[in-house]
Amino acid sequence: MWLVFLTGCDRLTIGDEEERIRGALWFEPVYANLPGFAVAVVANSPLPCEPADTPQNPRTLVDEIASAEAWWAGQLGSAATREGAALVILWFPEGANGDEVTTDLAPGVGPGGLTWRVFEAELTDRVGAISTWNPTQWEAVDDATGEATVVAEEDSVGIEFTLGEWSGDVTAERCDATEIARGLMGVLAGR
Repeated sequence: MWLVFLTGCDRLTIGDEEERIRGALWFEPVYANLPGFAVAVVANSPLPCEPADTPQNPRTLVDEIASAEAWWAGQLGSAATREGAALVILWFPEGANGDEVTTDLAPGVGPGGLTWRVFEAELTDRVGAISTWNPTQWEAVDDATGEATVVAEEDSVGIEFTLGEWSGDVTAERCDATEIARGLMGVLAGR
């Protein structure tokens, strides 16, 4: 089991297709906006926990800090809405953040997961390099069953999961940005 996490595969398999995982975040229960549960978000798009640490340059007209925040928000939004987006949200009981814990994932009030895939999306706005998308054809499965193993480290959490036809293994970054978990779950709940 440990060998899987040490190799750092960061892959997502959906049926016969394989995608590279470009973003994975782990939220402790206090940050997850889901009382009693830790939440992991895994995507084939970048998912930065916070905006890039960009210094403000007083010699430019551009507000570098505001630009970094806008880019960050754009990345998070497109991770769930762009054409080709694939996202998995897994929630685990609070104690799943131990040395190595395997959890059954099932629909209902216990540990579980949600898969989200956008097949087609239309561009609704573009400001500079930041695009806003509206999914027009997607698939969401919020009652998939499966299993996940969690291995906690100081700054990261290794996760190996199978959820229906979706499976993956990734090292997720620990994140305390409550608005990310709330925002992504809100986007998906609204579909």
